[in-house]
Amino acid sequence: MRFDEVVPLVAGDEGARALSAVHARQIHRDPWPNFAAFDKEAYGETLRRQAADLWRRRSQMEYASVAQFTRISAELADHLVPLPWHGVFARIITDEVRHAEICAQLARALHPDAVADATYTLPPWPWPKRPPGDSWEEVAVWAAHALLVSSCLGEALSVPSYEALVVVSTDRIVTETLLQIRKDEPLHATFGWEIVQALVRAVPAVRPSLQASLGNYLRGFEASMGDGIPLSEIAGRSIEIAAAGPNLGTLTSEQTAFLYYATLESELLPRLHELGLDGTQALLATAQFAPQ
Repeated sequence: MRFDEVVPLVAGDEGARALSAVHARQIHRDPWPNFAAFDKEAYGETLRRQAADLWRRRSQMEYASVAQFTRISAELADHLVPLPWHGVFARIITDEVRHAEICAQLARALHPDAVADATYTLPPWPWPKRPPGDSWEEVAVWAAHALLVSSCLGEALSVPSYEALVVVSTDRIVTETLLQIRKDEPLHATFGWEIVQALVRAVPAVRPSLQASLGNYLRGFEASMGDGIPLSEIAGRSIEIAAAGPNLGTLTSEQTAFLYYATLESELLPRLHELGLDGTQALLATAQFAPQ
């Protein structure tokens, strides 16, 4: 699917315009940033293109979140889970649609040429495939894996990243975009922890299954957010995250890695412990060289 097919520049016929109007009323809940007011002349072409490419990739990841939460919600609906779960899923999906669009709109404002040929594809999910059959136990285990990765870990890790991006951004339109996304992420993470906790309590098979895969999940986030920087290069250091020159919503690899390791230690490992999961042991079990 092409980038402009997901977020059309201009609605076409009357039916498309009506659909776009309903979409806008639902999705543009907060004052929408005035992307037309972005001052291209204030920033160099290279800086804008690099930032546009990053925001385009963020839009693609948010679109993937729409797909994954829709799929999880549909599977759980077949098993008549409580209505509050569906209410929060509906809110999360709506938020992710808004995130995908607002990132796409900003990418286009920063540098239209950088997104002209962009397409959307769905990545392979890192959790196991949904098993066939109607066993609630199997569905509960599958949903717990999916929510642990997508919501508990993924959304929780995005919170400090967006907080840092707000700090370093030097452009009003970019900051407004970041703030709209930033305010939703804590809800998404909290919901995930609560649902996984409920599944752990209700289905005995959930906890050991999660523990067996936890190390691989954490290593996956380390690879993507640690950007190849090992903990040994971060430990014992402090890194300043502050505006330093023109910034259109980007962090350095070192800043991203620092935020990942800090969030892992201060939030993720304690929350995993509350679920009865040992994150430290999971990491040691997947290390290349286990301690003697």
